[in-house]
Amino acid sequence: MKGGTVHAPGQHAETFVVDSYWRKKDDYIAQSLKRCVREKVMLGIFRFDFNRKVADPADPTQFVVPGTYGKAYPNGMPNTEAVNNLLHSNITYNIEGDSVEGVTKQSELEPDLYNIGLTLYDYAHNTDIGGTMDPISDPLDEYMKSNGGTTAKSPAEPKV
Repeated sequence: MKGGTVHAPGQHAETFVVDSYWRKKDDYIAQSLKRCVREKVMLGIFRFDFNRKVADPADPTQFVVPGTYGKAYPNGMPNTEAVNNLLHSNITYNIEGDSVEGVTKQSELEPDLYNIGLTLYDYAHNTDIGGTMDPISDPLDEYMKSNGGTTAKSPAEPKV
């Protein structure tokens, strides 16, 4: 039996499915994840919502982005076939316990992460669809309020 959280009816369970792309000539991350699977090593994983990226009111030349952090065991390292891309995997992470929501500043991110990620994000036109009807303030709303910024009523609504 796989080690980890037992899920029963009504049990809170979270799963992050991550579409992962590997850099050529640098398999350190992929090999490290394979080792985590083999040796049952828990790792920390972040999920950022770049649909909600806004200028940081404390420093308008930088941005802040809401995110979720969880501790997880990767389920495996499948080789996923993708068009015109050989270095790719869809990895499922079962989050142990509850994830934590928060806000991450641009200065806390690896520059390649957001430069490449935002290029793919802009290409996909992610803000053309989606939205939320949840009126509850999230960590980004709280951060913006406490630092003098403004937020839209919904991520789908443009700021005026």
